[in-house]
Amino acid sequence: MVYLRYSIIFFLLITASVAAHRHDDKTDNFLALYEDVDISIDAGSITLTCKYDNSEFLEITDDYDLFLNGEKIFLDSDQQELVAEYYDILSSIIEYAKAIGFDGARIGVAGAKIGLKALAGVMKVLFTEYESAELEGDLEIEGKQLEEMARDLEDKAEDLEHLARALEKTHERMRSEIPQLGNLEWF
Repeated sequence: MVYLRYSIIFFLLITASVAAHRHDDKTDNFLALYEDVDISIDAGSITLTCKYDNSEFLEITDDYDLFLNGEKIFLDSDQQELVAEYYDILSSIIEYAKAIGFDGARIGVAGAKIGLKALAGVMKVLFTEYESAELEGDLEIEGKQLEEMARDLEDKAEDLEHLARALEKTHERMRSEIPQLGNLEWF
């Protein structure tokens, strides 16, 4: 039973640490940028829509054209580079978030499997000649694999944080260097 308890505790610790990973002020600031915005991705464009006024929206195409409420904003080369950077970073963030979600689910399933294996192993120790040392060795191997998966997930989360900070800086530069965006309270 001790092994089952350790497996469950291990699983819960991994899950909790991934969920709470590096929740700091920088992340909060990034999230605050988008608390008034819905983000959608359609074929070839990213659309940011004001949550409290659906008639206000900003669209960036994969050609890095910028539209405000359906009207194209003509950009100089520096502004165009900013829009391209913003689009690319936001696209990367979305892809990283999907990958992190998928990997997190895989880790959860793997942790649950270890828990079930530990339970089955305890039963096997109690009712067969299977030794507790064998069970411990088997669980340790799987636990190390789970730890490796969690480290990979943590690395992806750190990369995502860096992207979020880069997007925040680009966002602020766009607001200050593209006059039409500086006037938008929700962007």
